[in-house]
Amino acid sequence: ILHVGSQIDLFCCKLAEISDNYKNEKSQKQIINDMVRRHQRITGLSKNIEKTFTYISLCQFVLNMLVICFISFILAVSLHTDQAIVLIMKCFPYYIAINCEAFILCYTGEYLTSKSENITISVYNFLWYELKPQNARIILLIILQSQRQLELTAGKFMRLSLEAFTNMLKATVSYVSVLYAVY
Repeated sequence: ILHVGSQIDLFCCKLAEISDNYKNEKSQKQIINDMVRRHQRITGLSKNIEKTFTYISLCQFVLNMLVICFISFILAVSLHTDQAIVLIMKCFPYYIAINCEAFILCYTGEYLTSKSENITISVYNFLWYELKPQNARIILLIILQSQRQLELTAGKFMRLSLEAFTNMLKATVSYVSVLYAVY
């Protein structure tokens, strides 16, 4: 993910560096072809990462949610026992570690999405409207492609983001309250 983010940053910097230095048509075409290839490589790499890690992240996300739920339940129940301090000392670091793992998983998805927004902004800020019409159409296609943001999902049905992390924590608290009410 960091590599994709760095490639996106390099792509945006390359676009920012290009100015009026490409007045002749040959260099315009070469620069635009290079930009198209770079953009295709970035999206291809992002899709490969998504394809590879989508089910792994689903398992991680669901298991983290279950572990957080059960540890929270143990902590809630242990507050009324003689061993409360011992159980809290044993469970709380593990609870924090699992929360951090879930947060990092969701943050990587948020990071990729925010970086992909930079592509759209950079290509739009590029002086594409001063190009020849055939070259401007190619740049417009990059703008259209970059409107579809790069993202990571958990099992292809839930986008990993900070919003997903907060929703997971809300759901976990709800499950703990139900378990505690039944207990």
